[in-house]
Amino acid sequence: MTGSVPEPLVDGDASAGNGRTLIRHADQLAVVRLPPGSDLPDWAEASTLLSITATAEETSLVCHASTVPAKATSQGPFAAYEIAGPLDFSLVGVLHGVLGPLAEAEISAFTISTYDTDWLLVPANRVAKADAAWTAAGFEIQVPPEEPEGAPERDKAGSKRGRAKQSSAKGKPGADRKRKTR
Repeated sequence: MTGSVPEPLVDGDASAGNGRTLIRHADQLAVVRLPPGSDLPDWAEASTLLSITATAEETSLVCHASTVPAKATSQGPFAAYEIAGPLDFSLVGVLHGVLGPLAEAEISAFTISTYDTDWLLVPANRVAKADAAWTAAGFEIQVPPEEPEGAPERDKAGSKRGRAKQSSAKGKPGADRKRKTR
């Protein structure tokens, strides 16, 4: 349903959003380290997930890997997995349950939490092994179509074409950027 927000899950709910369904997105992402207090760079392009986190020591950015300059301090590419949600804040052990199979398979993960759900970034070259570990542990892996109907085309580098350029509000990194809806 376009425009509607699903009801949050509650403790004990057995529906698909109980932390046992993972949605693997096609975009390859990078994690970038920026200096403390950095604004969102013009090159940072939204994709499946755009996240900026600032501490006193650093600003970390998760964005589409193809847009990151070669000189940037970054790691990746990563595949993004979204835990189907929304997840109620009272749920306990969701990340523990999802990370356990990866730890047993010796696969590293970078996690990000949003208001509605949790995201896991897995090295792109470990996707098949991660899928196998999660499937063996009873998780369902869903892979949506690469681009929803009406989404911008991508050029050979993977960058979106036909998008209006967005910039950040001074002092509020990413304040005017929104992640793509599911």
